[in-house]
Amino acid sequence: MFLINNFFVSFVLLTFAAVAWVLIRYPAEKELKKWHAQQEQNRKLERISALDFYRTSPPSMPTRKSSVGFFISIAFLIGSLFSACVAIL
Repeated sequence: MFLINNFFVSFVLLTFAAVAWVLIRYPAEKELKKWHAQQEQNRKLERISALDFYRTSPPSMPTRKSSVGFFISIAFLIGSLFSACVAIL
């Protein structure tokens, strides 16, 4: 019974890790893709020069959100691995 409970806890923690990764990573990727599409549209319409296109930096927020999501998912993964080890031992 204890073994089944710990494997269930491991499964739940892994699920939370995946959900945390997707919920934090997906909006960041979407925002970055939107920024790149806007830059490409500006370049096609010749609103900015090619040099300005490469000088303009992408939004920095996705990187910060992605790293937070990464650390949250790693924390859940470590918890699930610990729970699985306790279940095996």
